[in-house]
Amino acid sequence: MGMKVLGDAFVNFQLKPGQLNTWFERLKDLDDIFFVGRVKKFIETSRFPPTIADLREGFESPQLTAFQAWEIARRYAREGRIPDDADPKIRRTIEYLGWYRMQYTEYNQLGFLEREFHRAYEGFTEEEKYEELALPAEVSREKKELMNDLKKVFDPRTYIKTYGNRENKNIKKHQNVLSSKRN
Repeated sequence: MGMKVLGDAFVNFQLKPGQLNTWFERLKDLDDIFFVGRVKKFIETSRFPPTIADLREGFESPQLTAFQAWEIARRYAREGRIPDDADPKIRRTIEYLGWYRMQYTEYNQLGFLEREFHRAYEGFTEEEKYEELALPAEVSREKKELMNDLKKVFDPRTYIKTYGNRENKNIKKHQNVLSSKRN
């Protein structure tokens, strides 16, 4: 499907049979969804047909494996802090599992925690890939803004500031009614 989209977008983009085999061999390891997403992004940002390297760009960025991320997270736990410049996925995974668990899990229980860490980290990695490549940049930005707005709405401090006085009045009213019935 991605190659068809390229052919439709770039009229002069035609591959000979030998070239088509080369392109297939060089791109076959890419997930279809990621490939189509990358093709769409390329079409939006370029006036010229792509090369294989153009389409692979971003797929081979150096990423930590879950094992490497675990080792870094354990080092943070031993040091007692997460640096400000820490990898966002490692930070998110630590927050998901809980900083206390990362620091104080007993040695004989570390295997269980490590497996949980690997699953969570790999899940966040996959989620990140799909968000980056499957959504157009504008939709992705709007999604982030919406999520930030939702966090503000459901933040307990904001809720109490907004609704707290009204609810406190109702609670006091019910307490007064109950106390007058008892007397």
